[in-house]
Amino acid sequence: MSSHDLLIIVLFIGILVSFTPFLGKWLASVLMGRQTWLSPVLGPVERCVYHMAGVDPTREMDWKKYLTAVLLFNAAGFLVLFLSLLCQKWLPLNPAGTENMRWDIALNTAISFVTNTNWQFYSGEGPEGVSYFVQMTGLGVQNFVSAGTGIAVMSALIRGLERRCASTLGNFWTDLTRSTLYFLVPVSTVIALLLVSQGVVQSFDGPIAVPGMDGVEQMIPSGPAASQIAIKQLGTNGGGFFGNNSTHPFENPTPFSNMVEMISLLLAGCACPYAYGVMIGKKRQGWIIFGAMMILLVAAIVLSQWAEHAGNPLFPGMSPLGGGIALFNMLLGEVIFGGLGCGLYGMLMFAMITVFLCGLMVGRTPEFLGKKMGAREVCCSMVGVLLPGMAVLVMSGLAAATEAGRASICNAGPHGLTEILYCFGSQAGNNGSAFAGLAVGDTPFYSLLGGLAMLLARFGTIISVMMIAGSMASRKISPPAQGTMGTDNLMFMVLLVAVVLVVGALTFFPALALGPILEHLLLYSGTML
Repeated sequence: MSSHDLLIIVLFIGILVSFTPFLGKWLASVLMGRQTWLSPVLGPVERCVYHMAGVDPTREMDWKKYLTAVLLFNAAGFLVLFLSLLCQKWLPLNPAGTENMRWDIALNTAISFVTNTNWQFYSGEGPEGVSYFVQMTGLGVQNFVSAGTGIAVMSALIRGLERRCASTLGNFWTDLTRSTLYFLVPVSTVIALLLVSQGVVQSFDGPIAVPGMDGVEQMIPSGPAASQIAIKQLGTNGGGFFGNNSTHPFENPTPFSNMVEMISLLLAGCACPYAYGVMIGKKRQGWIIFGAMMILLVAAIVLSQWAEHAGNPLFPGMSPLGGGIALFNMLLGEVIFGGLGCGLYGMLMFAMITVFLCGLMVGRTPEFLGKKMGAREVCCSMVGVLLPGMAVLVMSGLAAATEAGRASICNAGPHGLTEILYCFGSQAGNNGSAFAGLAVGDTPFYSLLGGLAMLLARFGTIISVMMIAGSMASRKISPPAQGTMGTDNLMFMVLLVAVVLVVGALTFFPALALGPILEHLLLYSGTML
């Protein structure tokens, strides 16, 4: 790794760390209902939204009502988006003449954007993609509200940990509205303007036909891309306007736009742990969670750089471990500044598991933030942590064991297995990126199975989180005793990182050993399947 590469990485991390307190404090103020510098401008808009929706923002919900609101809102969003994709040919703002989407791909796409995953079985531009109207009113809207849903669930869990002897966790409609209106929209607006300044397209013009250098006519795509790319990055959505996403020159034309998009991808995720510390009144707790996430991020960057620069005897400059590290990061869940809101509540469940394991070692009842944890909290934490992994392994096993699943594999041997693991790991891990090489768009098998994996991983985890929030809110806070394990020190941070890695290794090591690790060893021995 060159000194230039190292400088870019240090600059990238430094910018993230420096922005974290400002954005974290801002997000906490929004979720706590405090006045912000945007309140004089957006306050009337917020009140208008409540009036039109018939919502009383002061009426709080218990965990069951909160969860019901989450599920009903997302079900309605899925239905609207699914029907829009099926009918986009007849809707306005379709200058490219985009056709109606095939039902199974529309189903997977609707599930994908509602769950904040944004996996794409289609190419963004062209007649088989998505029209401008559906890009804005369907995919763009879900980019905002799916991220807002994650923040809302996160805030409910934080209130459950912070309150004592309480039965309510806030109001979902208020949390969703405030996080979207006061946080996501303003920040994404700034990002969009920065991208437009670098040449990212933002237009309602249709594709332009121009003669290529070889004399063959080419279609140059256009569209309202910058506005969607901004929230795609900020909301950790994925699913770009064009098929190649942020490698497309119209989405990411300059080194500066590339840095803006990379930073935007982690900005809000970094703000969440700090907001958590502010909301519970213990900023040190937030920094410990932030530190654990940052350790995992830096370790992943170092290993990826080493793998990508090491190469192998058959393909200099390339390594299967590079893709394997990205895959392992996804399989860990969203704990490395992952999906907006999801990354924090995923890490908090790991924190509860860490406290439980340490309590077993010393023979004490586990406590987290002064509240005793019972079997309900531990079981729900384990379900929330392991359910996405179970979805990945079960779906991958079905794909590898059936003719319909194997028919889409383009590479034999361990690389083919890695393609399958990455496909379902990306969908269940709320990632949205593709490994390529897997012909997933040619058969309904992967679109339907992938949709099921996304639903299980997203909403199964949310149900677990809400159950934990409701249970913890009803408990009283006990003063720390002499043997109480502190969760705001470096030792706990190290233990938390260790538990994340151990759970990930125990769950996925056999599959990874048969995929990228085996391929790496074969290539180093001079063998290629």
